[in-house]
Amino acid sequence: MSSSTPAPRFLLDENVRVELDAFLTREGLTLRRLPKGAPDRSLCAVSREERLVIVTSDEDFASLPAGKVHAVVLLRIPQRDAGALLAAFGRLVAECRKWKGHLIVLEVSRWKAVRLPRGHAVRRAV
Repeated sequence: MSSSTPAPRFLLDENVRVELDAFLTREGLTLRRLPKGAPDRSLCAVSREERLVIVTSDEDFASLPAGKVHAVVLLRIPQRDAGALLAAFGRLVAECRKWKGHLIVLEVSRWKAVRLPRGHAVRRAV
């Protein structure tokens, strides 16, 4: 990550493997978790107010508009494979330069970033 690009800060959903906490800490990145059982709307509010990138495997976050969250990383990696998660997340952090206002779909061997939609959410789940 270049010195001119601010390091992303992350908000991990409860469905994200705890191994990612240690990995992000080792990389010197900021992470936060809300208490277990916190509603999705709380994650959205914290993401927006504190400019944190939500990391989740919950597809409901993929349809949120840009004004509702800072950014979202949607994990599409099998939950049983912590090694694949850490390797893929390491590549993402090293390569991604635009976080704010983006939905980033992270798979085992690639990632794709798209702008979050403007306006109202497609689904009103959160």
